[in-house]
Amino acid sequence: MPVTGLEAQLLVVGTGQAIRLGEAGDVDAVLGHSRAAEKAFVTAGHGTHRREIMCNDFALIGPAEDPAKIKATPM
Repeated sequence: MPVTGLEAQLLVVGTGQAIRLGEAGDVDAVLGHSRAAEKAFVTAGHGTHRREIMCNDFALIGPAEDPAKIKATPM
């Protein structure tokens, strides 16, 4: 048992399925990766708030000469 005394059971599904489960009231929390779908979920009254808890950072590492011309690629 965790220090908090709370126990969580995880149900691993895609974002769309997680949101549908949340809309049906079948789960207590939804974790997804579609900002627009999450905002719509809260706006429709299915959730109380949205928080970002993770983000992705990408690092491209290569030779200083940049033979693939990556530096010129718009991000």
